[in-house]
Amino acid sequence: MSNNKLKWFGIIAAAFSLVITHIIHIDGLSDAAVHTLGVLLATQFLLLFESFNICVTCLISSALLFSTGCVESITEAFGGYSNHILYFTLASFGISLGVQKSSVTEKVLTKILGVCKKNIHSFIFAFMLVNAIMSAFISNVAAVILFLPFAEKLMSFYDNENDRKRSRRTFMICLTLSSMIGGLMTPAGSSINLICMDMLEKYADINVRFIDWMAVGIPLSLIMICASFLIVRLVYKPAELSETAIEGYLNSMRNNKRSSKKDIYIVILLLCTISAWILSSWIPSINITVTAIIALALMFVPSKSILTWEEFVNCVSWPTFFIAGAMISVAAAATNTGLCSFFINSIMPSSLPSSSIIVTAMFATITFIFLLFVPVAPAAVTVLVPIAIMLAQKTGVDPMMAAMTCSMCVCNCYLFPLDTVMVVAYDQKAFTMFELPKATVWVQLCMIVVSALWIPLSFRLFI
Repeated sequence: MSNNKLKWFGIIAAAFSLVITHIIHIDGLSDAAVHTLGVLLATQFLLLFESFNICVTCLISSALLFSTGCVESITEAFGGYSNHILYFTLASFGISLGVQKSSVTEKVLTKILGVCKKNIHSFIFAFMLVNAIMSAFISNVAAVILFLPFAEKLMSFYDNENDRKRSRRTFMICLTLSSMIGGLMTPAGSSINLICMDMLEKYADINVRFIDWMAVGIPLSLIMICASFLIVRLVYKPAELSETAIEGYLNSMRNNKRSSKKDIYIVILLLCTISAWILSSWIPSINITVTAIIALALMFVPSKSILTWEEFVNCVSWPTFFIAGAMISVAAAATNTGLCSFFINSIMPSSLPSSSIIVTAMFATITFIFLLFVPVAPAAVTVLVPIAIMLAQKTGVDPMMAAMTCSMCVCNCYLFPLDTVMVVAYDQKAFTMFELPKATVWVQLCMIVVSALWIPLSFRLFI
């Protein structure tokens, strides 16, 4: 089917969803709830088949909430765009660009690579580890973009073209996996984490501290980095590089110049920002979003200017901004109209197993199944987390554990290259659509097992 035909299919399917949900009546659901279901389905069809520009689709979605009677006011329909998380996301892209413009990452990476054993496997793991740590504090997309040039430079040291292609595929898959997994480490690592925290506060009156998230996320991420490295290396074994080639690469990376004043300024600014985020766990007056905006503003200080406004505007992933805003509005409508409660009462069991390991595995499995149909992380998390919270409250499970499990699994949206982070690597033509799941399906299965074992244990130890 041609691209245009797929787009028209999405439009027709979206229109059909809206029409049907205006005709039918579902016992136990108000008209507003049924209409909200129609808007949700229509939005998903338009996004999946890329019928319109993503940002346009998101604006249409919010407009439909009001025009179909899902919400009472136009302000409520576009209320998602007033959520502070979106402005944290904007600030994080600017902070990420500031880090990209410095030589800090190159110097850190070179130091770590220099102490690694001189083989390609240790290099891949070092790349993954450094990338994951960076991704814990900057945008996942920016982390991938930041490391792509270093990976491409390493690939140029292969003499054999087939060896280069093999290894490039392994590198690109590992790089994107480490970026998405690294984003689990802290709330700042992904807007998905902050959406989860915001919904826990809104729907369960639970305040998740920065340090609490780190206690769960850092060990989970480190385990998954090791597991994904072993899995991808087993499925797509890279070609070995000679010691001479590796030494040549390290020499090309080494920079004996002293760090510039801008590099030092960025490091100090980043360290102060991270410190403030961690301190927010004990000092409620320190807000994560406000801290990020202040850090962004300090990159525009005239005497220490790191960014220009044009650079900032161009670096922002506007689809991410608009998807988050639209889906927060839809999720609020689904909750307020009783759609989420109806779904739980109709489909989910009235009780859950007493074993927290089994319960966590169940939430993780449901999340990955849902991602097969809605492979867009911001859309998935805004639908799943409120349902997980309500189900947990109904069955006596800790809502925080249920919500964090769903959120952390949503961040691992890499079965197919449809999420924004994966698209960056997919555009490099390093792997095909169906080469990716040969490795990532095993990573996702591993994520279910690790989540089921670690998350309940971490709650008993730290939360």
